[in-house]
This record gives sequence, structure tokens and C-alpha cells, in this order.
Amino acid sequence: LVHSLITISKTLHRKMLHALLQAPMSSLNKLKAGGILNRFSKDIAILDDLLPLTIFDFIQLMLIVIGAIVVVSFIEPYIFLASVPVIGAFIMLRAYFLHTSQQLKQLESEARSPIFTHLVTSLKGLWTLRAYGRQPYFETLFHKALNLHTANWFLYLSTLRWFQMRIEMIFVIFFIIVTFVSIVTTDNGEERVGIILTLAMNIMGTLQWAVNTSIDVDSLMRSVSRVFKFIDLPTEESNPLPAPKNKELSHAVIIENMHVKEENIWPSGGQMKVKNLTAKYVDGGLAVLENISFSIGAGQRVGLLGRTGSGKSTLLFAFLRILNTEGDIQIDGVSWNTVSVQQWRKAFGVIPQKVFIFSGSFRKNLDPYGQWTDEELWNVTEEVGLKSVIEQFPGQLDFVLIDGGYVLSHGHKQLMCLARSILSKAKILLLDEPSAHLDQKTFQVIKKTLKQAFANCTVILSEHRLEALQECQRYLVIEENKVRQYKSIQELLSEKNSFRQAISSSDGAKLSQIYPRNSSKRRSRPKISALPEETEEEVQETRL
Repeated sequence: LVHSLITISKTLHRKMLHALLQAPMSSLNKLKAGGILNRFSKDIAILDDLLPLTIFDFIQLMLIVIGAIVVVSFIEPYIFLASVPVIGAFIMLRAYFLHTSQQLKQLESEARSPIFTHLVTSLKGLWTLRAYGRQPYFETLFHKALNLHTANWFLYLSTLRWFQMRIEMIFVIFFIIVTFVSIVTTDNGEERVGIILTLAMNIMGTLQWAVNTSIDVDSLMRSVSRVFKFIDLPTEESNPLPAPKNKELSHAVIIENMHVKEENIWPSGGQMKVKNLTAKYVDGGLAVLENISFSIGAGQRVGLLGRTGSGKSTLLFAFLRILNTEGDIQIDGVSWNTVSVQQWRKAFGVIPQKVFIFSGSFRKNLDPYGQWTDEELWNVTEEVGLKSVIEQFPGQLDFVLIDGGYVLSHGHKQLMCLARSILSKAKILLLDEPSAHLDQKTFQVIKKTLKQAFANCTVILSEHRLEALQECQRYLVIEENKVRQYKSIQELLSEKNSFRQAISSSDGAKLSQIYPRNSSKRRSRPKISALPEETEEEVQETRL
């Protein structure tokens, strides 16, 4: 029995991990890091250690109680008759206690998750806390969370003690009745009375232990319930795909099968068409992007602009099918409703603003599926300027990165994402403010790589540096949950919008000079005059 329960625990753990990795972003946004750690630590530990032994003890005790009652019923039937109402009283008292204890255990479990969350966030920002001397403040927050958990746990222990006291009272009353009746009805001496009292004490003691064990089993089964609830998280592929009209479905299936058999068949150009796209972070929440439509030609470089919080990153997430979306997006004529999530995401290369490095070697981070040779890996790392960095570590490509690759700078991490995108042969590259934390040298490496390795790819760039926008051929401005398209900087500056209001007149003049060839009218040659001295604020780079 114990071996079977441990095997079941391993299976549940594997299913939990699968559910977590396959859960959509909307579900992960509702889960806190402490809750996830609580499921994989405390609840799994209960399934591994406590629950199997507790169930085994409960079954053993119940068999002992049943056997003892059967034996006593042959010796003294009135003891069996007296034990029936006592057993009924135990069952009623247990049901009354469980009604309260279950809620207290739930409160205790919910109060445990903030402790894990606080520890995780404190460890991640430990350097910042020490730099600003905020350790006492975070210690106070930790003590508050710990006191709340301790209070809930103390309430549960208090109710458990109340329950045990009532059981003791019932047992004492039963023992007094059995003692009085045995003395009155027994005429064969003190020995028989002693045997009767001994059997009664054994039955009641074992029954009391069995009831307490059943309480423990019910309490531990709450962990099983939480584990099954975690396993039942929705997956990204849980919603059935709508059946397209005419021959669109068969066309998509043919393309997907060809992609499986022969690489790089789809997508071939990187043309995108967005129709009536609406994006939300949570089911039933407010729409960050609402009913937007636009198209991007194959191989175009598009600048994505907007105020902070306008939805630039949201649009990139929507392209990757990470958010709750409505509408349709097509790549080279293939709708995302006819392609699996994994197949759809293979079309994209991504350089996020917050880069995450997996624990593993350089080789595994650059080539997770082991598709490329060492020579090809070295060629790509040299192309993005990472070869000299990797050669400094012992083992080079086999050097193991831990703790999110803390030995690498933020720029080196983004270069790794760039190298990974090159190796993936993606036809569409998404960049979410890649130069936000980069020095000028690393930014020039990214800019050069975009010109060479992604010359025939569609590039969507969300950027704040004016210099990075020079290579863009079109511009998308997000404001008020909508997207406006502009073919040139001149057209962008000619209208009143949030982007135009966010830049100064001097910055607008700089932007107007990026594409002088786009102007329909020939400009007259300006007169030579002394340049005005710029202030320090005007010299600094403008963040859009």
C-alpha cells in the first residue's frame, strides 16, 4: 500500500510539472511564486511521507477496532451494545469538528504561501536591499507573514485540542457506565470484571486513536485536493481550434506536415496580417489592445512606438499567443487558428527586454534541441560577438550557467538570445527594447547583426532610441488601445498623437532628418549659419 501511494505521488508530481509548463500566461498571472513552491514542496512532501503512513495506520486501527468489538460481543454482549452509541457520538463529533478544521487548515495553507513569496522576492533583490539598507523593513514584513501563519496554525491546534477533550469525556462516561454495569451484572468474581474493563479500555483507546487518525487523513487529503486542482489548470492547447471555411484547414495541415518533414518550408517570407485583434491578460479583464488590424510585408522593418504602458510589449506577447486573444493573425497566408502553438512560435525569434538564462551549459542555451555542430555554434557566437566571452570560461561551450547566468552582463544575455534566434532560422524577429540596458558597443553589434543575419526577415522593433529607428521602413504607434500606421517619420510627425506630444521640437527635427528621401517635395538647401550651442539635456539621448 505504501509503495503504491509513493508511486502515485511520483505520477502526480510529474503531472503537476507538465500542467505548470503547459499553463497559459493568464493562469500563471493568477498564481504566485509562493503558491507554486507550496504545491511542489509542502504538498508533495505530505504525499511522499505523511499520507501513506497515516492511511496505513488508519486502516490498521479500524481493523483492530472491528476485531476487538467482535471478540467482546461473544464474551459480554452488553459492552457491544454500549459501544454502538459511543461510536455514533464519535462520528457526529468528528463531522462537527471537520466543518471548522477544514476552513482553518485552508487559512493556514493560504497564509504559508506569502512566506515563500516573500523569501523568493527577498533573495532575488538581496543586493538592492543591502544597498539601500532596507533589511529591517523586509524583516518586519516577514515577521508579519510568519505571525499570521502561526496564528492560523495555533487556531487549528486549539480546535484539535477541543476535539480531543470531548473524545476523552465520552470515553470516561463510557468507561464509568461499563464499570457500573459489569459490577452489577457479574456474579463470577473480580477476575471477570477486570477482563471486561480491560477490553473496554482497549476498544475505546483504539477507537479514539482511529478517530484522531481519520482527522489526520482528512487534513492531509487537502493537499491531494490542491494537487489535483493544480493539475487541472487549463493548457494552451485545451481550447479546440475553430474549423476554417473552404480549404483553409487542409492547406494549413499540408504546410504543417511539410514543416515537420523538411525544415524552413513555413514560413518562407514572414508576411503578417492582423485582423480585429483583441488582447487581454486575464479572462474577463480589460482589453489592453482592442480590435486592431494592420499588415506587415515580408522582410519589412517596423518600428513599434508608444508611451510607457501603452501596450507595445502586449502586442509582442499577442503575436506569440501568450495572452488571451480574439481575432486572427496570418503568417504567409496561414492562420494561427490552424497551427499548433509550438509550430506557430517556431516562426518567431525573440529578444525580450528581461532576458532569462536557463540553468545549463552555453551549448544548451544556444541550441536547446542539439541540432547544430560545434563549428556552427562557434560561427554564430563569433557573428554576434560572444565567442571571445565564452572562450574565457573553463569548458567554453560546456561551461554550466547557474542562477540565471549571473556571470554574464545583460548585454551578453541579449546577444545569446540573438544568437539563438539566428540558429532557429526564424523569419520574424521580435525585439522588445533591446537597447534599454546596453552600452553603445553592444548596441552596434545588435544593429550590425540585424542588417546581415536578418536581412531577409521581418523585424518588429519596440525601441526608445532614435538611432535604432533609422532602419525602420514603417511605424506603428499604439495609443488608446488602438494601432495607427505610418509610412514615414514625416507622416508620423505631421499628426497630433501621443508620440508627437512626447518628444520635443529638437527631437522632432532629428527624427525628420532620418528619412529625407521620403519627402515628396525637394527641400531647399539651408543657409550656412552658426550652429546654436545645445544644452546638456538636448545632447542626451531621447527615450520615446
